[in-house]
Amino acid sequence: MISDDQLRARHQAVPPDYYDRGVRINAWQRVWHERRRPIVERLLIGRGGRLLDVGCHGGYLTRIIAQASRAAVTGIDISPPAVAYARAYVPAAQFVVGDIQDGLPFPDGNFETVTAFDVLEHVPRLESVLREVHRVLAPGGLFVIGVPRETRLWRLVWTLWVKSRGAVWHDVHVHKFTPERLSEVITAQGFGERQRVVSHWGMYSVLTFERAKR
Repeated sequence: MISDDQLRARHQAVPPDYYDRGVRINAWQRVWHERRRPIVERLLIGRGGRLLDVGCHGGYLTRIIAQASRAAVTGIDISPPAVAYARAYVPAAQFVVGDIQDGLPFPDGNFETVTAFDVLEHVPRLESVLREVHRVLAPGGLFVIGVPRETRLWRLVWTLWVKSRGAVWHDVHVHKFTPERLSEVITAQGFGERQRVVSHWGMYSVLTFERAKR
């Protein structure tokens, strides 16, 4: 099992422009990441309010989220170089450096929406992060999550990917989720599941949860 320090070092070693550049030059990354765009747009269109994008890295998906939601967006990521890149890539948003496992540096109920795409499978102390998300969400706020779906096809694709262009991600998935297992973990922290979307030929799930209004 990879240690927290090793995991942190792996994440900080990912190039700041990994997603932005990958979508431009690699057909597989372009297909994979662009297939999420209409899902994100449909779920967040005109959402407004304040939105926190957890694990934003260089801001590739944060920009899509900001454009669709028209929210006041804040991104948080563990990598200082990625955050610096994101500030230039998405100048309309705010970005902060932080390890989400050490807590979210925001007041209670500060956001109407929290997003976390391709993040939770990398987080060893998952329950503490979910408690923090619950804390910073306003009552009735939405928590929108995207995670790989553990199917045979996904395991084959991921194995091939980390042996080639995706070598930087080798051994960084500390959780292997089915939508059912993930939903169970999240609802245990005080959320109610609102919607579930399966995409990418069954290899990816986007789940929406709501914090109770009271």
